[in-house]
Order: sequence, then structure tokens, then C-alpha cells
Amino acid sequence: MSMDATQAADALGEIEALRQATRRSLAYRLASAKLILWGAIVAAADLMTWLTPAQAARIWIALTAVGVIGSAILGRRLARNGYGPVWRIFAGFALFFAFGAFWSVVIGHFNGRQMLAFWPTLVMFGYCLAGLWLGRVYIVLGLAVAVLVVIGYVALGPAYPLYLAVVNGGGLVLCGFWMRQA
Repeated sequence: MSMDATQAADALGEIEALRQATRRSLAYRLASAKLILWGAIVAAADLMTWLTPAQAARIWIALTAVGVIGSAILGRRLARNGYGPVWRIFAGFALFFAFGAFWSVVIGHFNGRQMLAFWPTLVMFGYCLAGLWLGRVYIVLGLAVAVLVVIGYVALGPAYPLYLAVVNGGGLVLCGFWMRQA
């Protein structure tokens, strides 16, 4: 049985659509691992900050280092699966976090509570930007968590870090599990 040009074009279109869906599914799966990793780290850091606020800086530095190492390991999986030069992703994150550190520490001199609000909203802004290329789920996650972070900042007192453990860390973990199913 032979195909005409229209049937061949349709078949090629279906193959391309399947290829893109498979690639997106794999990307979501790998992204879900990072979301779950960082969600767990953020939840743990916020919980420990609530329990021992005097140690917050040390806690965040140590757990951020764990997250960077974990992200590097997961990033190698991206590179092996043909997602191009991963160094650009890490360079982008490094620039993003250098910008945040400059504004929060050097210019802003944020106190602990302000720092707890600034970093999640900055990271969620990054998720919104990434969503312009990677899909709406990132935009929805970024906006939802950022709004909840600000609401907690305005409405809550000393329990704010505990609230962030649930909202920020839990939000990342839940989104990671959702992406794993997508």
C-alpha cells in the first residue's frame, strides 16, 4: 500500500507531535525531581529556621549547598538525555542568585523576615520567566507560591517560617509530583 503526499505529511506530523510529547514528558520528569529536591530542602530549611532562628544563615547556606550538588547530579542526567549545554543553565542560575544576593545583602540589608520573603518570591519570578519557554505550569507555580508567600509575610507573625515550609517547600514538592504524572 502506498501513501500520497498528504498522507505522508500527516504521518510525519503525527510522528513529530509524538516526539515532542515524549521529550516534554522526559523534561517534566527530570524537572519534577529537581522540584521535589528543592521543595524538601526549602521545607527543611524553613522548619529549622523556625525552630532555631539564630542559626538561619548557617542552615540556609548548608542546605543550599546540598541542593546545588543534587541539582548538578540531576543536571548531568539532562545532558545525557540530549538537552544541550547544561552549563548555560547553571550559569543562568548563578547569575540569578548573585543578583539576589547583591540586592538582599549588599543593597537591601534585609532582616531575617524580609530575607525569608525575598528569596522565594525571587525564585518564583524565575519560575514565571522559565514558564514563558517551558510551559504554563511554571507560571502557575511561580505566581501561586509568590502570592502565598506575600500573604503570609503580611498576615503572619513568628510562625511565618513554618508557614513557608508548607507553602513554599510543600508547593514545590506537590508540583514536582504533579509533573511526574504529566
